[in-house]
Amino acid sequence: MRRLFILFILIFLVELYAWEWIPFDKELSLPTKRTIKKLSSSSVYLSYSSHIPGIRCKTIETDWMKEGTGEEFVLFSFSNDAYTGEVGKPKLPVLTQVIEIPHGANVEVEILDVKYNEASLKDLGIKERIMPVLAPVPKIMGESPEFVIDELVYSEDKYYPYELKEVEKHEGFARGHKLATIRLFPVQYNPRTGNIRYYTDIEIEIRFIGGNIQGTVDAIHKNYSDDWESFIDRMVLNPDIFEGKDEPSIPIYYDIFYSSDFHEAAESLSLWKTQKGFKVRMWDATGLSATQIEDIIDSQTPLPTYLLLIGDPNNTNPLPSGSASTYPGQTDLYYSETDGKGYLPDLFMGRISVKTPDGAMTVVRKTIKYEKADFGSAGYDWLKRATFIAGYAANWQDFTRATNRYCFNILVNNAGYNPGDVDTLVMAPGEQEGRVVDEINEGNIWTVYTGHGDREKWSLGGSSGAFNVSELRNLTNNHDMYTMPCGHCCFSNDFDYPSDCFGETWSRLTRRGGISYFGSVPKTFWDEDDWLQRRYFDAIYTDSVPGRIYEMGRFTQWALYWIENHTNTDAKRRYFESYQIMNDPSLQIWTDIPDNLLVTHDEIISPIQSFFTVRVYDNDGITPVENALVCCWIPSQDPEMHDVGYTNAFGVLTLKISPSIDYGEMYVTVTKHDHFPVVDTVKIYYLATDGITAGSVINVQYTLPERGSVNFRVYDLMGRKMKDITIVEGEGWHETQIDMSGSPAGVYFIRMNLNGRGFTVKEVIIK
Repeated sequence: MRRLFILFILIFLVELYAWEWIPFDKELSLPTKRTIKKLSSSSVYLSYSSHIPGIRCKTIETDWMKEGTGEEFVLFSFSNDAYTGEVGKPKLPVLTQVIEIPHGANVEVEILDVKYNEASLKDLGIKERIMPVLAPVPKIMGESPEFVIDELVYSEDKYYPYELKEVEKHEGFARGHKLATIRLFPVQYNPRTGNIRYYTDIEIEIRFIGGNIQGTVDAIHKNYSDDWESFIDRMVLNPDIFEGKDEPSIPIYYDIFYSSDFHEAAESLSLWKTQKGFKVRMWDATGLSATQIEDIIDSQTPLPTYLLLIGDPNNTNPLPSGSASTYPGQTDLYYSETDGKGYLPDLFMGRISVKTPDGAMTVVRKTIKYEKADFGSAGYDWLKRATFIAGYAANWQDFTRATNRYCFNILVNNAGYNPGDVDTLVMAPGEQEGRVVDEINEGNIWTVYTGHGDREKWSLGGSSGAFNVSELRNLTNNHDMYTMPCGHCCFSNDFDYPSDCFGETWSRLTRRGGISYFGSVPKTFWDEDDWLQRRYFDAIYTDSVPGRIYEMGRFTQWALYWIENHTNTDAKRRYFESYQIMNDPSLQIWTDIPDNLLVTHDEIISPIQSFFTVRVYDNDGITPVENALVCCWIPSQDPEMHDVGYTNAFGVLTLKISPSIDYGEMYVTVTKHDHFPVVDTVKIYYLATDGITAGSVINVQYTLPERGSVNFRVYDLMGRKMKDITIVEGEGWHETQIDMSGSPAGVYFIRMNLNGRGFTVKEVIIK
């Protein structure tokens, strides 16, 4: 892997200073982030304050744009915040905050207090007018923005935006949650005078008028999912709006729909997911239409948290997709939108798009090996390497380099990556696949591309350079180092394309290629792809809002929700319809080298209802591991026993279990992010006596799960050993007698051991 770190730093410094910092507080000479503070919250109101210490600005040239006049403009920015969205009107940064509101409530926003100043752009050293909003630009080769300016607005002697605040209630629901966005416009522009009004402090109160609070709580409880609630909690300012919202964190429902050719793959994945602790429901969807599949999903109570489709819609035995509303083509979005009142997903979804049983098993085997961190001789160092690729795109390439630089900084500053292990490739005009293939073959957890693309390729070098399906199949040899490829480009994930599309191909490659793919079915847009890529890296690696998100279906959807909640683009619905995960949506991205878990529990249980305690520690054997998922599963029992929970702050979970078979095994599986999973087996023995013996012979009935040497020891209340006998028995039911002649009446304990494992029952002897 070619490490161009020094060159990258030079590029980073040049691009950093393309933005100029303008402090509102003159003492802040360095860029400082805005802050937000929640002041109070309940089910009927919310208040918060925001402090804006300054703003960034840079010059925008328009001579390369369609209808461009050659005039230069200035663009202001608050870094991660979005902008006003009316095309042709001044493009000004917006402070957005997502909140949850009761169903049916009207939202009133009152400004309680503000501090602001006014200044002329000239006094700030700015001679240009403020840049107008332009329409989204598709990632089509040769496409450039169409410059539009609303001269009527730009001639007005008034501040724009005309109001300081705005409220948007989002269409539909998010698994029972009703979301709204509060928009504040802390920089307002008077085009005629060239002045700006900038707010340094804003305090607001939001009141929820009317609304059905209990109905909202009931809607959330109906399909309660801990993975969904933590997803929403990271999104909204007031996750505590409804007291008593908490429900049991399990079970985690995982639904699989598959074409009949892929039953073996579906069953294999189901067994592993069940063993981990998911409650899996499966349907053979052969012959079902998209509407019929959607109806089955919508009718489930509770709804699944995760949904997987196995099958290609363009196959002789298809698993169909639905129709998109924002472009001509297919989408799986509406399988995950279940209330029929919009387009916001209510669950996390993926598709394994394959055409053969062998292809399906390849994907499933890779998935299970990935989750078990079973990478063979490949080792683990590659889990802390990443590659970001800026395809050649003429005037847009600096834009995509900035996107990749943002992700580079997150991995280095937040995730502990060595800067030399995060490559940022900048593709030259006409450049072919060579450097990208080299990066893949060396091993990377991430391979992220932004630029031009098509159904069978990433157009790395523009119109005359590409990395295509054939080269992906024939040139990659990243043995057991399954990268996570993401393609922010047009068409690369069009899984209804008659031939295999680029996105489908990665996970189909045996023991190489990718673990999944995240990409778009139709064409995409420059700004929207930039937001999307940045935000899922935020979701995984940053703590600006507590609760990092690691599952592929969750962190990608969190980024899509960010576009919905924080921007003014017209492409919101389109992006939900367009972008697709090509594998298990519950699959967690590795963010570090796997660590070991130390797990302790009883090795033997008896077929009676009892409490079973599991203790989980880090590999030092001392530090408790909180929120490890523990599953106790007896698949041979009818009905099967499947008890699941999370460890507490002390690393302890006690489950009430009910084994009902006389002998066998119980699987104990413990999983935690960035740790090797632990899969243990606990033996089930039946051991009983009459309880009370009148005489000198104790009758003992027992079962053995395996042939072995069985030892019985009898102890009195003082712990003295009274009898010690050993016999060899086979698997199954047995009965034996222990002669206690010469022993006085009293209470005794019988300890049975099989091959070093054992447990005890109590016996009372009456004489």
